[in-house]
Amino acid sequence: MRKIREILRLYHQMGLSRRQIAESLQIAHSTVGDVLRRAEGAGLGWPIPDNMTWDDVEQLLYAGNTGKPRGRPMPEWEQVHRELKRKKSVTLQLLWYEYKQANPDGIQYSQFCAHYREWVRKLDVVMRQTHRAGEKMFVDFAGETVPIVDPASGEIEHAYVYVAVLGASNYTYAEATMAQDLESWVALTRNALEFFEGSAEIWVPDNLKAGVSRTCRYEPDINPTYSEMAEYYGAVVIPARPRKPRDKAKVEKGVQVVEGWILAAIRNITFFGLHQLNGAIREKLDVLNNKPFQKMDGTRRSLYEQIDRPALRPLPETRYVFAEWKKATVNIDYHIAVDHNLYSVPHSLIGRELDVRLTAKTVEVFNRGHRVAIHHRAFGRGRVTTEPSHRPSRCPPIETSGVQATSPRRTDKVLIEHTITRLNDMRPTGMGEAYSSQRKRPNIDELSFDERFSLMVDQEWTYRQNRRLARLLKAAKLRLPACVEDINYRQPRGLDRNLVVHLATCDWIRGSQNVLITGPTGVGKTFMACALAHSACRHGFSARCYRVPRLLPELAIARGDGSYPKMLVRLSKIRLLILDDWGTAPLSPVESRDILEIIDDRSQLSSTIIASQLPVEDWHASIIDPSVADAVLDRLVHSSHRIHLKGESMRKAEQRS
Repeated sequence: MRKIREILRLYHQMGLSRRQIAESLQIAHSTVGDVLRRAEGAGLGWPIPDNMTWDDVEQLLYAGNTGKPRGRPMPEWEQVHRELKRKKSVTLQLLWYEYKQANPDGIQYSQFCAHYREWVRKLDVVMRQTHRAGEKMFVDFAGETVPIVDPASGEIEHAYVYVAVLGASNYTYAEATMAQDLESWVALTRNALEFFEGSAEIWVPDNLKAGVSRTCRYEPDINPTYSEMAEYYGAVVIPARPRKPRDKAKVEKGVQVVEGWILAAIRNITFFGLHQLNGAIREKLDVLNNKPFQKMDGTRRSLYEQIDRPALRPLPETRYVFAEWKKATVNIDYHIAVDHNLYSVPHSLIGRELDVRLTAKTVEVFNRGHRVAIHHRAFGRGRVTTEPSHRPSRCPPIETSGVQATSPRRTDKVLIEHTITRLNDMRPTGMGEAYSSQRKRPNIDELSFDERFSLMVDQEWTYRQNRRLARLLKAAKLRLPACVEDINYRQPRGLDRNLVVHLATCDWIRGSQNVLITGPTGVGKTFMACALAHSACRHGFSARCYRVPRLLPELAIARGDGSYPKMLVRLSKIRLLILDDWGTAPLSPVESRDILEIIDDRSQLSSTIIASQLPVEDWHASIIDPSVADAVLDRLVHSSHRIHLKGESMRKAEQRS
């Protein structure tokens, strides 16, 4: 019944031909025609009414045998061809005889031979494929992997490279991943669609297990999650046939291009993380898509802008939420077991096999396409979630026999001290302090249990936030105890209050942007940087302050004792890095490469504050190697907010006052 629903959707909503629908669902096109003919005769279109169950659809379409009678059964020519190759003594006449034994009303020997020879002649025929704009997106994994070194242990893991190619323009997307599971496959496809800024009508994957549940030449089953994702983006999945690379020649060629122009180009680089690898792939990918064609005008990018992009389907406003589909049988206690936890369903479904859809937060249960239960997802093992309305009417409700409806509050001192001790042992220190303070209030009994518990939770939350802020500030090692509320706007320094207020919201950190603070000595560059870092810690971001003249020797020492890769990883994970006293002395070639490694690891992933006496225009000259200088400034300047301070030294002004 799910395939009947999909036939109607693809025909009426997507506008696909019957043969395209047959290829997508891996069924005969005559079956597609039969379903559409029955639906037209019954007046059933798309969408199917919500109040119509699958049983109603079956009764409507198959009330009687209105289909045409089947013709004589034809042999499976692939099986015949395979049997002829197995042994020289096997002949067509013997195979026809076995065929007639199984199908007495089958075709005769002459027709058997003629059909087989006609089928053999078509084995090596190659059709030139013409792709319409926005019609197909081909996806596959590259055969080569990329090694990634664990900076802590030195172990090597291999990353897989996902490749997606648009059919009309050859516009290519590539991304590395550590796994080929279903969740990674969905995330990679979603990233590819966002890179293309739209969705093609047809997705053509290989028979990867994440996309195709059961690989079969005749009736492969598309993974329900992948199929649901395609429907969400208004597309259809038509997988390539097993061992038929010509079905997806575009991505096969795209994989070769990615391996030759991207993976080969970065073969001598040692990567210490997936983000670093994907950053290198993205740089080379931009070069590839803007590389001119050899035998025609333009580039992949220009063809994409002219042909594919206007024809792609627009993406929905919200991203597809990953959901996993499973099957579960209802036990005699009207619960199903999913991921080691139990969830209730209506008791009338006992013994049936149901479809279960799991997201990060919910568990939805479907019976023949209709949702019959929904629960919050439980994590752990052995948890039981029961909806009271699912119980049979003969089951009595849970009673609290022997427990009084209202009972006097216990004020036993030993019990109170025991409760406070247990709270402190479990580490909710704020709740323990709140409970102790509540016991000291004379009118505490006037508050309900919910009100008292809410006060305890609020105090625990405040306690944890304060602990977290103290921990972040301690790790930041800020040079000055500054905050944005203490910034002096009275001194004429060219400071834009609106810009500072905007930066204090930390939206620039969420967008992985940078801040460049310049000005003469004493105008408050370090104070401004520390104030913005203090605001970042208050918003929950990690920060760290370094003086460049001291950071560079630390990197040199780390290079000598072998901890250089680990230190680079540690610097890359800091959400906000402050580099103070930038450009006080020219950087040597080794120091320039160290700075480039730091900035490159953080580019488009984290934020950096640079404080310098030199104007930004003079930073290029302070880096001896011009190519390194171009690379550093390109990653810093183009995604940054600038604060240029001027005026006399604040220290002199404070001395006069």
